Amino acid sequence: MKNLTNLKTWLVISTLFVGLGWATALGDVIYVDDDASPGGDGSTWPTAYKYLQDALADAGSGDEIWVAAGTYKPDETTTNPNGSGSRNATFQLRNGVPIKGGYAGSGAPDPDERDVELYETILSGDLNGNDGPDFANNGENSYHVVTGSGTDETAVLDGFTITAGNANGSSWPAEAGGGMYNEDGSPTVANCVFSQNWATESGGGMENINSSPTLTNCTFSDNLTPWAGGGMDNVNSSPTLTNCSFSDNSAEVGGGMVNYESSPTVANCVFSQNWATGFGGGMYNVDGSPTVANCVFSQNWATE
Repeated sequence: MKNLTNLKTWLVISTLFVGLGWATALGDVIYVDDDASPGGDGSTWPTAYKYLQDALADAGSGDEIWVAAGTYKPDETTTNPNGSGSRNATFQLRNGVPIKGGYAGSGAPDPDERDVELYETILSGDLNGNDGPDFANNGENSYHVVTGSGTDETAVLDGFTITAGNANGSSWPAEAGGGMYNEDGSPTVANCVFSQNWATESGGGMENINSSPTLTNCTFSDNLTPWAGGGMDNVNSSPTLTNCSFSDNSAEVGGGMVNYESSPTVANCVFSQNWATGFGGGMYNVDGSPTVANCVFSQNWATE
């Protein structure tokens, strides 16, 4: 009987420790709202961080970052509220830290309400806030709005519009991945829009090198590069795309997507009205083995 009692006690204590472990693993929610007053600690919506970079610096593995509707720039922090002006500034994803946009935020009847379309949350590389149509006035924009290099699938970006990246640098990697640059990284990206990003060499919307990101319900539209992969450029990479769309992207080769020595899995996706001045209006493959299932290719255009 004594042994049975001891066993029951051990099971109860073990269960408590497991529960505490789960609670620790869940981490904290860190709140960000561009309407917040400066000086917040991110612990609640009323005391939210004003700048996303501050939340990223504060977050540890297991924490989540919830971001309210608004526009966030990678060079803005509490230290530099007006921006540092550094074109190298980028939102670097972190392992174990999901970043979620689309929240109503402070002042709303339910600040936790989430709707990524109604509460659009924008990550913008337009550091001066003066971009015009057709990439005008973008000379000072960030080279990469978001970077997922060196991450795994626990680095999550969910519910954002990524725009106004300008990867027009004079050396690699500042020439590729205006919207997002991934090298040796495999982040998880969901419910995101990559729009009106530019790159001199490749990957106007996204550049993947030796990377295997997972993308779900994402849109690539109106991204441009003079060379390869207006929407997305994959080099030695194996991304997985589900329910994504590529439209009105342009490049010399692969208006929508380029796969060079890459094996992406593309399912239930739409490629429409992309164009290339050379080859592959919708998709261009070189020495790769893409898997494409249940996809629509419509009104894409190429000259050769």
